[in-house]
Amino acid sequence: MVENPKRIAMWERLRDEWSDEIPEEIVHGRSFKARKVFFANVALSLQLACEKGEIANSDVVEEVSRFIDDYAGSDEFHDRLTTDNDIARANDILDEILGRK
Repeated sequence: MVENPKRIAMWERLRDEWSDEIPEEIVHGRSFKARKVFFANVALSLQLACEKGEIANSDVVEEVSRFIDDYAGSDEFHDRLTTDNDIARANDILDEILGRK
């Protein structure tokens, strides 16, 4: 379990305060998980936590690595619209990190 209070607070905000709704049109400047910036924030913060040894469970580190590959390092993801499954996957990994699973 991560013990960095600032990082935990950020993950809680990303998980709980950003909307799961997928707007019918592209929006800017609002907190929708459908936005690519949401996935960039999740991926970067998870990567930093792994690099700093804050996430030590090897299974979770592997899951984080797959998430980063699929969302931060994927042209395919950046070239398409976000789906409900993408948002569910981000929620699942945040729930895992926050000890909600």
